[in-house]
Amino acid sequence: MVSFISSQDQNHASPVRALSFLPSLLLVGSDDRTITIHDVKTILSPEQSSYLQPNAEGRIGATVASLTGHKGWVFDIAAPALSTDVFASVAADKSTKFWDLTSATKNTPVWNGGEAQMVRAFAFQPPTATGSQTGGAAVEAGQGMTSSMTRFVTASEDGKLRWYRGAGLG
Repeated sequence: MVSFISSQDQNHASPVRALSFLPSLLLVGSDDRTITIHDVKTILSPEQSSYLQPNAEGRIGATVASLTGHKGWVFDIAAPALSTDVFASVAADKSTKFWDLTSATKNTPVWNGGEAQMVRAFAFQPPTATGSQTGGAAVEAGQGMTSSMTRFVTASEDGKLRWYRGAGLG
């Protein structure tokens, strides 16, 4: 059984195309080229008596950050398994970006990757998955990159899947 909880307008002036969760945060990507980050601890904690009560602006969950590093529509957002503050995003600007919310400059990606084609989708390989990997390009591990981020795949406008692995991470 699924029960409807709530509906609300987002901080975006354009369509929302991407959603992902970190343990207590909701990540929202939009055609306005921004990613907003919402604290959803109160939504996810039913023991709190007011967990579905909107705030003064009519929102549930405070907006804690707005990231503006993309120059095109944000198509996908993904967080590696067990991550609490690191995630990746892909956009129409042909970029893949890794973000670390604990960084002093959280509006600046900790890793920027570019593609020849527009990137539409992104996924981290789960840490328990196995399989052979051929032809993958190495990615230098940056601040905030963890062992659960060792391999990831992008899907591009040209119909290709491109696999990557973090250099020195596995």
